[in-house]
Amino acid sequence: MAILILARPAGAGVLLDGVAATVDGQVITLYDLARAESAARILVGVDPASRARVSREDVLEAIINQRLALTEAIRLRMDESDSERVEEVLRQAMGRYPSAAAWKAAVEEAGLSESDVQEEVGRQVRLLKYLRRRVPVAVTLAEAGRYFDENQARMGGASFGDVVDMVLDLLREEKFNAAMKEYLARLRERSNVFVVR
Repeated sequence: MAILILARPAGAGVLLDGVAATVDGQVITLYDLARAESAARILVGVDPASRARVSREDVLEAIINQRLALTEAIRLRMDESDSERVEEVLRQAMGRYPSAAAWKAAVEEAGLSESDVQEEVGRQVRLLKYLRRRVPVAVTLAEAGRYFDENQARMGGASFGDVVDMVLDLLREEKFNAAMKEYLARLRERSNVFVVR
């Protein structure tokens, strides 16, 4: 799952520790940003390369996108939770650690509780569920066939029938990511976003 991540709800108390950004008057504090960055690193696991790819700028951009889209989801009454998906994402994240104790230690070391991480994942899941409903995509077998023909060397000698489901999933994900970026850009154009540099 792409890291779409993480912020406290708009109604949460604001610490006077500095402002990272505002989204339609909602303040994202440096505290919010630091917690989201910690949670993002926890969720990617213990691999140093994966953790290094979590940048403060990307996390801030993700928080802004999340605030924009979830506000829109609430306005359109399309904000839905999915506890099963939250549990699945948490299981996957925990599986990136050598043991349950290592997971728990990482959460505590970041100054978070397991319920903090669960809340953050819950927001990610709600956001992704809303975006998948709001920007549906479809891929045809003809598109999958063209992709297969253009990338046959990378298919390791597999036939189209052997990889068709994988190719369809890959193309759906590519189309969804492009449509999601477009949708978020449109939301941002009609919103008041200010990032403190």
